[in-house]
Amino acid sequence: YQYTNIGAGSADNDDLPYGGFRSETRNKLLNSILTMSELYRFWKPAFLDSASPFYQLYFGSYQGLSITYPAKKYNPTFNALKRPWYQRAISNPELFVLTTPYADATSGVLVASGATVITAAESEFAFGVAAFDYTFESFLQYWSAVMDSVCSSGGSTVCYLIDSSAFLLYYQGIANDQSDEDI
Repeated sequence: YQYTNIGAGSADNDDLPYGGFRSETRNKLLNSILTMSELYRFWKPAFLDSASPFYQLYFGSYQGLSITYPAKKYNPTFNALKRPWYQRAISNPELFVLTTPYADATSGVLVASGATVITAAESEFAFGVAAFDYTFESFLQYWSAVMDSVCSSGGSTVCYLIDSSAFLLYYQGIANDQSDEDI
């Protein structure tokens, strides 16, 4: 963390612990650290907007570096490349993907994630994955506002939301099941 706050262009390999990085990775990693810290400039206004649906914004690079807004302290073994949001986005680089609801690891709040691949400039290769969490409660409010006229018609219409991997993201009555262990 302290190396993301040094300032653009002033980090030197000799300043890093254990003699720094091998020369073939040094420039890529230091550039990524400096680039990723700039994401805060874009995220802060979106996050602080009173109508913002965001619970958290984050990015994981293909080198394994990650950054979140607002900042959170993660377990040292955290690896964004192994997270479902990262894996799902990398597996479907042309799509915006959603995850099934899950309990946030640091707060326990029920959230879901949206994610998309970010490609390197002038390249087809993934630089990493940008993602966001939104509370599942805000999703339910959105769903109600948009779909209640169809789903709550009292007729035989039943609404479900299923993703491209056949995961069930929404069904009528899910609000009553949020405390179930399998969500």
